[in-house]
Amino acid sequence: MNAHRSKTGLRLIATLFALLLSVAFLNPATAEEAESWAPEPPEADKWDWIQLVSGEWLKGEIVAMYDDSMEFDSDELNMLNLDFGDIISVRSGGTMRLMLLGQETATGQLLIEGDRVQVFGDEGGKFTKSQIVTIAAGAPKEINYWSMKVGLGFNVRTGNTEQTDFNLNANFMRRTVKNRIAIDYLGAFSQVDQLVDSTDPSLGTESVETANNHRANAGWDKFLTDRFYVTPLFAEWFKDPFQNISSRWTAGVGAGYDIIDTAKTGLSLTGGPAYQSSKFVSIDATDPTAKETETTPAFVLSTNFDKELNKSVDFVWTYRFQIVNQESGSYNHHMLTSIETELTSLLDFDVTWVWDRIKDPQADAAGIGPLSDDHRFIVALSFDF
Repeated sequence: MNAHRSKTGLRLIATLFALLLSVAFLNPATAEEAESWAPEPPEADKWDWIQLVSGEWLKGEIVAMYDDSMEFDSDELNMLNLDFGDIISVRSGGTMRLMLLGQETATGQLLIEGDRVQVFGDEGGKFTKSQIVTIAAGAPKEINYWSMKVGLGFNVRTGNTEQTDFNLNANFMRRTVKNRIAIDYLGAFSQVDQLVDSTDPSLGTESVETANNHRANAGWDKFLTDRFYVTPLFAEWFKDPFQNISSRWTAGVGAGYDIIDTAKTGLSLTGGPAYQSSKFVSIDATDPTAKETETTPAFVLSTNFDKELNKSVDFVWTYRFQIVNQESGSYNHHMLTSIETELTSLLDFDVTWVWDRIKDPQADAAGIGPLSDDHRFIVALSFDF
C-alpha cells in the first residue's frame, strides 16, 4: 500500500514538472508581455493612421495640426480634435507639410514613432516630434491653404408688424507653415414697414431702416517662432449710420504672441500703432470746429480667447479696442462673445452677443449725439468648410 502511494506521488510530481517545462520552453511569454501585446501597425495606404497613447489606432484623414491640436476626420467618429501629445504614432497616406522650430519646413509622407519623425520626399528629413509647430495636409496647392466659416441669421415678421432682420458673419483664413491671413466680416440689417401717416392708413406704408452696420477686419501675421509673430499689416472698415459713422478706416502694423497655446485653450494678444480716418453722416451745425472727416493716429490692441468646453461646444471671446483723439471718439471697442455648438461636421449653431462702444460719439446736425453703447444678440446657423 505504501509503495503504491509512493509511486502515485512520484507520477504527480513528474506531471507537474513536465507542465512547468512546457510553460517555460514552449510558451515563453510572461504575463507582462501578454498585457503589452499589440497588433502590427497598419500599412501606409490612401488613409492616414494615428495611434493614441491608449494603443488605439484610428483611420481617416489628417486635416491639420495647429496649436498642439490635431484635426482628424474619421468616417465613423466624424471630425475629432485630438491633443497632439496624446498621439504616439502617425502614418500618413498622403503628403503633409510641416513647419518646424527655426522656420524650417518639410514636405512629404509623414511617419511619427514616439519622438522620432521622418518625412519621406525630396523636401523631407528626420526630426523630433518636439520640433513640429504645425502640420497641414495635402500638396502645396492654394485650395489647401484656406478654411472658412459663414453664419446666417434671418427673421421675417408679417401681420401687424412687417419687419425683416438679417445677420451675416463670415471668417476666412489662409494658413501656411509661416504665414496666416485672416479676413472677418460681421453685418446686420433690419427694416420695418410702417404707416406713412398713422391717421390715414390709405396712404400705405414705407420701409424704415432700424439697423445697418458692417464691420470687416483683415490681418497678415508672419510667424518668427512657434508663438511670436509680427503683423506687417492689419486693417478695419466700419460703418454704422445710427452711430453717425458713414465709414471709418483703420490701418496699422503690430506684433502678437500666443500666451496660451494648448489643444483645448488658446489666448493671443496683438497690438500696434495705426492711422484712422472717420467720415460722419452729419456734423453739429452749431460747432464751428466740427469736420465731416476726422483723421487721427491710433493705438489698437486686440485679444482672442477660445476654450473647448466639450467635444461639441466651444466658447469664443474677442475684444478689440482703439485709442484715438477726442474728435474721433476718444476710445472705441468691439467685443464679441460666442457659444458655438457643432451639429454636424459642416454645420454649427452659434449664439453671439456683440457689444460696440464709442466713448465720445460725434453729434449730428441737430447737435444730438448717439448713445455710446450698442448691443446685439445673434442666433445663427454657420457652415464650416
